[in-house]
Amino acid sequence: MGAILSLQSDDCLAALNVDMAAIKERCTEDAILHARVGVRDFDHDDQAAMLPEVVRVLAALAGTGRRLYVHCTAGINRAPLAVAAYLAFAKGWQVNDAVAAIKKSRAIANPYLDSLYAAKARMLHGRNDELTHLSRKLYEERQAKGQGNNGRNDWYDAEDLLISRMFARRAAADADFVASLEAVMTKHGNIARGPSEEEIRLSNLLAATRKKAAEADELAAAEFARAQLEATAALAAAQKAGADALAAAQAKAASDLAKAQKDASDAALAAAAALDEANAAAATALSTAAEQAAAELDAAAAEAQAAQEVAARQIRAALDAADVQAKASAARQAVLENEVRRLADAAAAAVRFDAESHKTKSDLEMAAMEMVKQSSTEVQRMRELCEELKREIADLKIQLAEARTEVVLLQGVAPQAAAAEALAAVAATPLPAIGAAASAAQEEPAAAVSNGNGNGAAKKAVKA
Repeated sequence: MGAILSLQSDDCLAALNVDMAAIKERCTEDAILHARVGVRDFDHDDQAAMLPEVVRVLAALAGTGRRLYVHCTAGINRAPLAVAAYLAFAKGWQVNDAVAAIKKSRAIANPYLDSLYAAKARMLHGRNDELTHLSRKLYEERQAKGQGNNGRNDWYDAEDLLISRMFARRAAADADFVASLEAVMTKHGNIARGPSEEEIRLSNLLAATRKKAAEADELAAAEFARAQLEATAALAAAQKAGADALAAAQAKAASDLAKAQKDASDAALAAAAALDEANAAAATALSTAAEQAAAELDAAAAEAQAAQEVAARQIRAALDAADVQAKASAARQAVLENEVRRLADAAAAAVRFDAESHKTKSDLEMAAMEMVKQSSTEVQRMRELCEELKREIADLKIQLAEARTEVVLLQGVAPQAAAAEALAAVAATPLPAIGAAASAAQEEPAAAVSNGNGNGAAKKAVKA
């Protein structure tokens, strides 16, 4: 070990009863460089204020090429913080990489990194122009080399480079001062002798230089504090301005809302008036439509009444036609009855003629056969008349059905019922059973003749 840097403060020395003079004397005897920069433990602000001086002394000791030992009291916070700051400020390491390397060797290390960042901010305060120039230069160098984005912002790289250059100059100044001091001591005597006036002057000069550096750091801290106060004041002003703007915006919004509500109310009133007008117009239109519908209904009723009257006349005409047809049927029926009576009289005459003439059986049979033929002819004619009557009755029923359909369409309930009853009465009129009697009269004489029953067969035929 060729150099030692102690970070124990006066409070630590007093609390632990450390004899710093004896330690320095022993280090001098062993040719070990010893330096102490007092940093208060657990004090974030003091550590941030003293960290630049700690890095400066550490860089100066490291610049001698000796193996360096850095200690505080427990080796947890201040010593790891000093080494991390040295690696970041003087060597350009990333803070996270420096802390990781320290914890790899000392796992219990727990430096106050907020003090490191605060010290860095104080050192960079007021140097924005220089940082702007340096960051632009780094960007141009990367573009000239054809390098893309390196994963970091050029501004952060400029900050690290600016700080490392600053500590390099400080270390160079301290090394030059130490070399000059050693040269003077070597020329004018060994190190063990008492200090000469020149050595005292140089030592005082070194102390004054360190004092000025400390004052510069304090000034930077004061400027940083002032900047923080200005920033706080600016923030408060901005917050006040924001609050005022918010209040104005809220007031304007409330005014706009009230105006919008009034406009909406006016629009609602206008809509209500328009709705009333629409309702009145609708009522008028409805009344007009009702009157028109009533007039149309009256007209339709009149047309229906007229149609009913027309249907009634048509029904009466149909009834008259049916009456005429019925009378014609009765007349035909009377004709048929007369024909039957004529046949009966002819049969009776034949019987009387049979009794009177006492003709032979063969003559009677021939006469009977002739009568049967005549009867068959009459029966055939009667059948034709019956078929004609049936067709006329079927036509009459079709006409009645058509009249009934017209009555239903005209919605004449009472006339329809009367017409239906009249048509039903006409349709129900019985026809004489002439066809059946004629058939029987035709079949029985033929059977009688075939059986050889002469007079009796003729009588039965006449009776039928």
